[in-house]
Amino acid sequence: LRAENRKLQRALQEESLRHEACEELINLAESTYHIKVRKNSDAK
Repeated sequence: LRAENRKLQRALQEESLRHEACEELINLAESTYHIKVRKNSDAK
């Protein structure tokens, strides 16, 4: 159970880092190319 917990903690940490990297890439693309990358959340 502890080994599985450690494995899941590592997976969560990796996913968190991946999310941070994606957010930074989006921010960089938006500032460099002056385009909106993120989806507009307003419903039509």
